[in-house]
Amino acid sequence: MILSITVSFLLSFLNFYSEALAPTSWQKRLDTAFLDLDGPQSPQERLRLIQEAVQDPNLRKDVTAAIDAIRRDGFGKGHPAFIESLWPKGTIGRRDIEGIQTLVKTLPERFEELSDTQIADVVESTRNPTTQKIVTNVVNSAWEDRDRTVVVAKNVLRSDPKGVETLSSNQLEVFEASNNTTVEIRQFDDYKAVGVDLSSFEDFTMNTMGEGLAKLAGYVYGYNSEDQISEMTAPFIMQSFKMWIQQPSNMNDKNAEPSDSSMKIEERTGQTMALLEFPGICTNAEVKRRKELLQEALAEQTNWTIADPNVMVFQYNAPGTVPWRRKNQVGFVVDEVVSVETEEETSGDLEEVVSVETEEETSEDLVDDLEQSMTEEDKIISNEIEATEEVLEEEVTTEASDEEETENESIEDEATEEETESE
Repeated sequence: MILSITVSFLLSFLNFYSEALAPTSWQKRLDTAFLDLDGPQSPQERLRLIQEAVQDPNLRKDVTAAIDAIRRDGFGKGHPAFIESLWPKGTIGRRDIEGIQTLVKTLPERFEELSDTQIADVVESTRNPTTQKIVTNVVNSAWEDRDRTVVVAKNVLRSDPKGVETLSSNQLEVFEASNNTTVEIRQFDDYKAVGVDLSSFEDFTMNTMGEGLAKLAGYVYGYNSEDQISEMTAPFIMQSFKMWIQQPSNMNDKNAEPSDSSMKIEERTGQTMALLEFPGICTNAEVKRRKELLQEALAEQTNWTIADPNVMVFQYNAPGTVPWRRKNQVGFVVDEVVSVETEEETSGDLEEVVSVETEEETSEDLVDDLEQSMTEEDKIISNEIEATEEVLEEEVTTEASDEEETENESIEDEATEEETESE
């Protein structure tokens, strides 16, 4: 009863405020004035936004369309159009409403998990050999950097936490599925992780998650070989029997090994993930529902295929975050599908390249053979030329010698004739 009243109150409260995608719309102005934690800080600026929203002529039109949908179809069938008119998909107000609607399912599931015996187990699982030391380190760290502490404290009202180190990634694609889900394809970079082994397979109960988070927080806040203190990173990730976070960047070069033997530091290579975001809290039933929606969405498209059937669950917010604004994701590692046409084109390109390379190699071989053949012929011709030159030189030498002898004989004859005449 109390839970139903609380949910009804929250839904009624959110019905006054929202954000639209258009930056000058009345929804955007009201949302910035009432819901945007990082919006204008002065009351005067927020009041001005409210006045501008009330004066927007589209306000009357949108409210009329929403009421007409309820009158025409009744609240049961007309409330989707009612919500869409006032709180379009992608707005803060819409996300809050969907988050509260999710809590209507997940809160009873969480309460079922927390029986009397399990509550004691949860408390026991969060204990750490140096709990007091860790708490002291956290308090001291918060006191030393009070500006950052204020920013982080406001994260209890943010879906996307500020002042927190997160995984580096790039968005590759976003597509809408027929089951009204939005799937994001994202490439994550390599990173160093610190992880802990869990006792149960794909178990998202408070007992299992509390145990894992306590150990990870203990490592970050000083329960390590170097007694180094850092800050938690986001998200914390669960898959199969493991939970891990990205190791804080200022601990990468310190060789701070976990003091808990169930934990270890490991390098994680970049992966392409298909992700489905959802608000609220993670229960076993909720993760199963979201996992099936993601599988359905991936099954109806042809660009990506699931490479690992073990689902990953990403949770971005600290435990104290208001539950309807918690940001979660289920994800699968995926591979890009290469189409048959692309394969044929690639194969044709490869064959063409191979053919060209073969022709080039054949041409090079012919040139080499020709050069070798020409070299042998050149040698033969060179030898013949040398032999001919030797013969010609001998003939020239002989002729020159004969001419010289003839000339000498002629001179001798002339000399003899001159002597005869003189006598």
